[in-house]
Amino acid sequence: MAGPPKPAKEIGTIRSRIIHFLQFLHSMNLHDSWQLTHVSQERRIWTLALYAKHLATGSTLVQRRIKSSTIESYLRDIAKWLSKFCHTDSRKSTDLD
Repeated sequence: MAGPPKPAKEIGTIRSRIIHFLQFLHSMNLHDSWQLTHVSQERRIWTLALYAKHLATGSTLVQRRIKSSTIESYLRDIAKWLSKFCHTDSRKSTDLD
């Protein structure tokens, strides 16, 4: 079991972060593979690095600077979503990392 169900607010936050990530992909013209399934692991890592930089410069859901722990939460949520399509953690270069 995966534990207790997540509260509606947390599910809404995760959904909003995924939509924000998809908007980022579109704005950067990286929409050749929306779920990053047809790209190399190196490209997935670079895409997440670009997204982290994008967030760090204040381009967030609320358009303000956020803490590094919040950026990590954004990346964790996106990596979990991508793992549904890629079957690997997009934040790691190998499965052993």
